[in-house]
Amino acid sequence: MLIALQKFNVSNIWGLILAGALFGWWTEGIVIPIYYEALPYSIFWPSIGWHVIVDVLLGWYLVRKVLHMNKPLFTILLSSALGVFWGIWATWFWGEGMSPIAPTDFVIYSFFTVFLLIIAYWSIDSFNPVKMVISKLEIILFAMFSIFCFITITLSLGILPILYFVPMVAITCVVLWIGGKTEKKHSLFSGFEVKSKKWQYPILLLIPLISSIVYNYIYKSKLDTGFTELIPLALLVAGVLLYLIAMVKVAFKTR
Repeated sequence: MLIALQKFNVSNIWGLILAGALFGWWTEGIVIPIYYEALPYSIFWPSIGWHVIVDVLLGWYLVRKVLHMNKPLFTILLSSALGVFWGIWATWFWGEGMSPIAPTDFVIYSFFTVFLLIIAYWSIDSFNPVKMVISKLEIILFAMFSIFCFITITLSLGILPILYFVPMVAITCVVLWIGGKTEKKHSLFSGFEVKSKKWQYPILLLIPLISSIVYNYIYKSKLDTGFTELIPLALLVAGVLLYLIAMVKVAFKTR
């Protein structure tokens, strides 16, 4: 995704969606071959419906944008909303034949993972320049690793990767290339020049705190969480729409 952002000169949120799609497909189509399990549905879920919307737009972009605003109220509101969502979403696995995680285990898991997330955000703020530069060596090493995984893992599935994976990646790259040919500014990173204040990071601990409270309440009250099955459907539909709109916006340079 980062290579695509740099090489295709991505400057807006629509290009970020397409670059995020490449990340989602790489994750689910090369490293973990879930991409091919329920075609064509699995082209967009979870590659785009989850990875683009949650990982990229929310986690990689929006949360960092809010942190860089240095307005604690916005950070509190976003962290609280994420905590509520996580506490509910964590019960989705109950319908997959898995035993519910004990609330005490969920507390440990949620705080530990968000602690790692805080370290990640702090590291990006501290060491990553606003103007991203990826070296040729990094690109070569990434390409070699991807080719190795594609040959050893993906091609073992037969012709499906050739029919579904390669064309989707190629078409998306072509559209990104078209959109980036005349783009000279990097407005996507505007606002990241201002570093987050250090007191912003601990506010993110509201995420595991609130998610643990919500999860514990659902666990103890034995509420029916079957409606969580609607979340993947909603994210799938949103992901398809966002991807199609982004293709048009980037290809025809509309805002």
